[in-house]
Amino acid sequence: MTRTRSKRAVWLYVLALLAALACVGLFVHGVRLVRVQDVQAAIAQGLAPGSDELTVHRFIDAHHIVYAGYSQELRRTYGKIYRTSYAGFWKGRILIEFDFDEEGRMTSHRVVEVYGFIWE
Repeated sequence: MTRTRSKRAVWLYVLALLAALACVGLFVHGVRLVRVQDVQAAIAQGLAPGSDELTVHRFIDAHHIVYAGYSQELRRTYGKIYRTSYAGFWKGRILIEFDFDEEGRMTSHRVVEVYGFIWE
């Protein structure tokens, strides 16, 4: 009977150790929920160069991107995607900028991921 208990204890110890290693791995390497490359690919497929502002706003709404404002002097629309990745005490978010010309046509876009502390 003690031999069975000792085997169980060893297996429980091994399972606990593996679970702890998995948690450490997730903490260090993080979990990526949305990738910058996926956002860039969606923009390339969904928005042609020269798209008007209304088309860009529809794209933002359709892809659940948070509208973050418009700068008239820069002719730029901003969007954000929150909670794109987690790694340790860091969380990521993706910032998107759409630039327009004088006629209101999209000329370029930028997609970057920035990180901050979890409690921010």
